[in-house]
Amino acid sequence: MNKKLNTTDIANELTGASHFFQRRPIPEQTAKPPVTEVFQEKPQGVPVPVPPVGVPRTPVPPRRLIRQRQPFDVFEDQYHKLKQIADDERNQGLPGSMSRMVREAIDQYLEKRKQS
Repeated sequence: MNKKLNTTDIANELTGASHFFQRRPIPEQTAKPPVTEVFQEKPQGVPVPVPPVGVPRTPVPPRRLIRQRQPFDVFEDQYHKLKQIADDERNQGLPGSMSRMVREAIDQYLEKRKQS
């Protein structure tokens, strides 16, 4: 008994005649609606003036690095008061950052300590 491979059936399966391997249209070939209008964003705020060529720019002070997650303990009442102030600021549309408040308080403490 000699079995023969039917190559025409295999070729039909590979060329798209298969029910299992249907070709899908490529998204790039689908029709796109023509663009009729070009929307331009309106400039926001005041434009920053650019100095002429050769004029040195004002140096920008370097940002202070933020050290992450220090194990400082605070009292429960201090935390609740900071949380309340932060919530009030957020309700007014401000950032309400407790970290910022603590950093400012530390700066004030260090400056006071430096003067005395």
